[in-house]
Formats: sequence, structure tokens, C-alpha cells
Amino acid sequence: MDTVKIAQNPVFFEKNRVFRVYLGGKLFSDFFGDDSTDGFYPEEWVCSSTKALNEGSTDPYEGISLVEGTNIHLNDLLQAEKDLMLGNRNGLDVLVKALDAAIRLPVQAHPDKAFSQKHFNSDFGKAESWLILATREDACIYFGFKDGVTAETFEKAVNDSDTDKTAMENLLNKIPVRAGDVYFIPARAVHAIGSGCLILEVQEPTDFTIQPERWCGDYKLSDTQMYLDIKKDIALSVFDYSYNLKKVMSECKKTPSVIYQAKGCKKESLIGKADTPCFSIERYILENGKTELLPSVRVYIVTQGNGTLYSDGYSRQIKKGDYFFMPYSCDKKFRIKTDGTLTLVACIPPDKSASDDTEGNKTSHSETLKSLILRDNFTYSPELEDEWKLALGEYNLGLMNDRVYEYIGSLLVARHENDTETEEKFKKRLKALVKHNDMFYLDLLFKKDTVKDSLSVPQSVRDFIENL
Repeated sequence: MDTVKIAQNPVFFEKNRVFRVYLGGKLFSDFFGDDSTDGFYPEEWVCSSTKALNEGSTDPYEGISLVEGTNIHLNDLLQAEKDLMLGNRNGLDVLVKALDAAIRLPVQAHPDKAFSQKHFNSDFGKAESWLILATREDACIYFGFKDGVTAETFEKAVNDSDTDKTAMENLLNKIPVRAGDVYFIPARAVHAIGSGCLILEVQEPTDFTIQPERWCGDYKLSDTQMYLDIKKDIALSVFDYSYNLKKVMSECKKTPSVIYQAKGCKKESLIGKADTPCFSIERYILENGKTELLPSVRVYIVTQGNGTLYSDGYSRQIKKGDYFFMPYSCDKKFRIKTDGTLTLVACIPPDKSASDDTEGNKTSHSETLKSLILRDNFTYSPELEDEWKLALGEYNLGLMNDRVYEYIGSLLVARHENDTETEEKFKKRLKALVKHNDMFYLDLLFKKDTVKDSLSVPQSVRDFIENL
């Protein structure tokens, strides 16, 4: 098989259903145009190079997509034709799924990067997002703890779930959903997909799930399926109790924003870099129109309508449920057009490959620390402490725009450890940084002349410092 030729055109795949412990899949019949019924293969892993974790499985390619009409799996194609497929990236670094739940999934949370590095030797956690594609009657999700839930009450519910199948569900917020809703689910946030949801899920490329609920419908989970072979108390430390209903609805429910609108084509952002550095999602809505020349190293899936994918010397009819990967070699060479209507979702990996081992392509720990501070609204987490320690060891120019986040990290860690002396020290240092409302004074590494520079931190950072 000519892998070079495959990597020089959009890559389509065979169907790729994956076993799960929950029942579902019936809504695939309409979306993918097949004869699907409810069963234990309720997920379609889309353009996947990620292995599924199923207890007892001996299939080395479980979860990994097979190129249409070949015996070549995507991960092997990426390795064989890396330059044509990925350019200067080392991995696809995103996982896309379509899933249909006929019952509620187990209450769960996913690890962040720091937890995954420590316990799974992985550079990826499992932040994810949900685009609701279709629903059954009374479709819902469960997201965030109800007010007042603590680690103690949660662990009691975990134990009670051996005999009470509603013990854990009762601690979460039940949220009705409808087609078109978009949610971002941060790592460590408690959640469970409810019954009746057909979802397009875009996430970091792992299958790491801590689901400490003993039953999923009539299926009894093993300890391995619940805790991934790590100690129960360590696994339960993944859960972040700050995600209540108010935080979920204000920070995690997303409203699409228009990127541009031209004749017959509207392009929207569903999940952007301001939401997460882990992936992005864009959507094209066509009505008797055509897309721009499509960017490469993206997973594309048609969620409504039909049309034509075309370029010079290439034309293929596509319809709802079709999906493909656009190789690097095809960057801005293909469009989609339709005489009717068509909706196309683009699933985009992070800007820089987390699996890239070149120093210039790594996100600095200072940048990650900044993201965590802003994401978690100036609250402590074990992930923040890990990045704070690493950030302190990085060599930089000593500019206060960078140092402010290290100082905030120091303060939050000291506050968590009840070290009031250190906390007060960093309060004073942060106060000293802000000389007046518009400027920081940036002192250089070797204490040269002080440089005045515009304050380029969010207003929330100013407010946090000024209110200390």
C-alpha cells in the first residue's frame, strides 16, 4: 500500500466502534446512516490514534482508526509519513469521539496533566468538551457538585454506591440539554453524561477516567475500571470540589462566537484558546456556499447536510456522519461546497505538540502556571503547586509581568499550607509590583535601570492584588 499517496489527500476511515460499560448507540443510525441499535459499542472514535483502555482487552489497536479500504492504522500512518501527515509536530495530540448514551454514565472526573505525568507517565490529562448533536426524551448531563459537598460526603457516596445506585448521582447538578449546547469540561471537574445524549466529544488524547461508582446501569465495575489500578485515596484526589452549578454555568457552558461571515458561509468558534490550551473547535455553517481553503492537521466531521469535498483533480461527495483527517501536505488545498446546507466541525489540536521533545516547542511552566491561576480564579490546586515549583526553576529575564504569576503561586501555596508568614511576605511583594493603576515597573535580572512598561495582565489580576 502506497502510504505516501494516502498522506497526500484527505484521509477517510472505516467505522471504529469502541466497547464501553454503558448502553447506547441507537442514535448512530440517523447520524451515521447505518443500522445501529443500543448495545455496548456506543462510541465511534473519530480519526483516532489513541488506544482505548478496556480491562481484559488484548487488541493492540483497540480504539485506533483504520484507514478506509486498507489494513493501515492511523498511528502507523502517522509514524510512516510523519512529515506529510503532521509537518513539524510529533503527534496528533487530540482525540475526537461521537458517543450516544442510552443510560447515565458513571460519575467521574479525569486527571490533569500533572496527575497523568505522575501516575500514568503521560504528558496528557483529559480535559474535554461536549457538543450536543441530538437528544432522546429528557436528555440531560450531570455536571459539578451541589453546594456543600465535601470530600467526606463524596467518599461516603462512593462506598454507598455498592448498594445504592443513586448515591453519587444525588450529589451532582442535573442539567437538561438540547441539540447545539456546548460545554467545556476541565480536568478534575466531576461530571456524568446523562441518558439521551448524542455528543461530539473533543478531548486530550487519553482514555484516563476515574469513575468511582460501582454500578453503570446493571454493569458492575471492577476496581480497575473505577480507579485504573491506582490507590483509591489517590484516585479520589482527582476530584475538584470547587465546581458547583454557578461555576459550571458561568465558566463551562459556552456560546459560539462568529469568526467571520461571508456569502453562504459562517465560521464560528465553539471552544477557543481562551477556554483551554489543549484543543480548539470551530464550525462552518454553509447554505448554498463554500468554505475557505481548509487548514491542515485537523479532524473534520460533517454534522448536518451534504456537499462536496474538492480540490484540483479531486472530488468526493460527503454527508452527515462522514469524517476525515486533513494531512499537513494538504494545507489550504481543499474546500467543501454545497448547493443546499451543510455543517462541518473542525477539531483542532493544540498549537504546540505536547509530545514534541524539542525545547523550543515546549510551553513554559510559567505560562502553564499563569493559565492555571486564571482558570481556577486564584485558588490552590495540586496541579498549580506542581507547575509553580517547576516555574521557579526556569531561567527568565526577571520581568515582573512574568514574576507576578510566580508570586501569586507562592502566595496560594503558602495559604494552602497555613504558612501565614510566607503568605504575608508575598502579599507585600505583589503590592510592591503595582505602582499605580496603569504601569508595572519591571526590574531586569541584574538590577539595571528600572523599566516602565504597560500593565499587560488581566483586570482580574489587578483586582486580586489590590484586594489582598
